[in-house]
Amino acid sequence: MKEKQPQIIQEVNPKGEISKLLEGLEERSRDVIVRRFGLQGKSKETLEKIGQSHRITRERVRQIESDTLAGLKKLEKLKIVQPLEEILLSVLKNQGNIIEKNALFLSIQKKFPNVHSNELEFVLELSPKFTKFNETKEFRHAWATSHSSFTKARRIIRNFIDYLKEKNEPLSTEGIINTIQKNIDSNLRKNTILSYINLSKNIKKNPFGEWGFVTWEAISPQGVKNKAYIVLTKKQKPLHFRKITEAINQVGFDSRQATSRTVHNALIKDSRFVLVGRGIYGLTEAGYKSGTVVDIVANVLGKGPLEKEEIVHEVLKQRLVRKNTILLALQDTSRFKKVGDKYYLIQK
Repeated sequence: MKEKQPQIIQEVNPKGEISKLLEGLEERSRDVIVRRFGLQGKSKETLEKIGQSHRITRERVRQIESDTLAGLKKLEKLKIVQPLEEILLSVLKNQGNIIEKNALFLSIQKKFPNVHSNELEFVLELSPKFTKFNETKEFRHAWATSHSSFTKARRIIRNFIDYLKEKNEPLSTEGIINTIQKNIDSNLRKNTILSYINLSKNIKKNPFGEWGFVTWEAISPQGVKNKAYIVLTKKQKPLHFRKITEAINQVGFDSRQATSRTVHNALIKDSRFVLVGRGIYGLTEAGYKSGTVVDIVANVLGKGPLEKEEIVHEVLKQRLVRKNTILLALQDTSRFKKVGDKYYLIQK
């Protein structure tokens, strides 16, 4: 099919083909179809709006639409839109014979920019080669080549969801593919697996390319604290709160923009974060401990006497401060005691 696509794209003329298909229809019927499906450069319109312009009820418009589509499906002229059918079939077959509606349209429009999604949806509704699956609480709106394609996809998705519940942590794209091929169905190709997973409304990919349940904070973080936590986890180093704010907005977890003030105020109250320098935050789980520089020095010396340079070295692992700040902390005789010329220990 891939070898035929260059020929198809030269031959296909969606607007012209659909216009030919609609030739011969009664004027009102043609107008209803064009406006309902948003054909020939028009936007989709509601039954109510079309009914008002024709001075008929919305139910009458629905009946005209249904009767007209039924008639078109019987016409020999349906062969006119065969090039569009072939384009749709080529994408579906490459995606395991089922794909989420928007993903289908996007995939085709990348290769065939002269094809509008409304035209594709019209052909999908008309052609007997395609089966529509409406959106549910569990699955997104999809198109397939058969009912069996959906049945298979649903089985794979539900088995994967069971695995994800047990693992209880996000997976990379490759991780999903390897997991399904190893534990669920070894015959599935990468494109098919990703097409299946994209059907599920319970699974989502975060901006870092990790997949998991939409309810997981690592996938759909709520609030700047959780977004900042993910950013620092990925950066694996302390950052100034302004840099954290920039990273949150650049990643684009959602449409809400974070502000530096909001981030700073949120982080300073959350025990997951430690202020390791002026406006610079690190993660507690990365080994950073709360407290002043004096507290950190005391913690370092809790392991036993150390030389001055050793103390400075260890404290700098915990705090982004100047060396003189650490040396000044060592002068606190109520906390520390110097032994001889080199060593310091905790004052008892």
